[in-house]
Amino acid sequence: MSKRSVRRWWKDFNDGTRTKDSISDKKSTGRPRTARTDENAAVILEHVTADRRVSVAQLSEETGLSVSSVHKILRKDLKMSHVCAKFVPRLLSPEEKTHRMLSCHEWIDMVAADPDVIKRVITGDKSWVWLYDPETKMESTQWVRRHVDSRPKKALRERSTKKLMILLFFDINGIIHLEYVQGTIKSEDYVQILMHLRDQIHVKRPALWRSHDWILLDDNAPVHTSDETMTFHRQVKGMRGPHPPYSPYLAPCDFFYSQS
Repeated sequence: MSKRSVRRWWKDFNDGTRTKDSISDKKSTGRPRTARTDENAAVILEHVTADRRVSVAQLSEETGLSVSSVHKILRKDLKMSHVCAKFVPRLLSPEEKTHRMLSCHEWIDMVAADPDVIKRVITGDKSWVWLYDPETKMESTQWVRRHVDSRPKKALRERSTKKLMILLFFDINGIIHLEYVQGTIKSEDYVQILMHLRDQIHVKRPALWRSHDWILLDDNAPVHTSDETMTFHRQVKGMRGPHPPYSPYLAPCDFFYSQS
């Protein structure tokens, strides 16, 4: 503390303006606020509500306030944050949202009627895989002695231009059928794959085979909903579970394969 402050405090104690219970400075009125007022906050909120992507610089030009004042009003007074939009695979239409809601309610009703229905669900999923993937730079790391061994080298290799499609069918107990397909799948090809799946159910899930009450859950790809495929489902007697379009994460057995 400076000598000047000590003298000022000593004078205040003698005059009685400062006591031992009050050793802090008195609050000064300060300069009145001219920018962060309720009126300016309301104007900025109106602009932001009209255009959520308006920038702070644009708000500063439209309101005549400084950029820092606009920023403080947004952050501190209006409690707002500037966030990026979240990417989603697809924006659903109102009809698709209704279909998704009805499908979810149908699954809820099925679980309420039979809590063990999840044991009868066979989920079908597919994914493209390359014939080979080049070794990454991190995968090629190796230990060498400093100033003794030379740095290892590797030839640059491009990713394979050929790829295969993996079709995987699994339930709560594990994988039932796995098939590799090259090229595009047609309805008759998918029916053949379902026949192979039926044979594997006979071998690996004999209880489901005897009861014929399994529920096949796959997405709404054209080959999955074609007339030929639906005719096969009716002949096999197995049920096809409700699955709304563009909703891959609604599968009850989802993420099993990736976690395994």
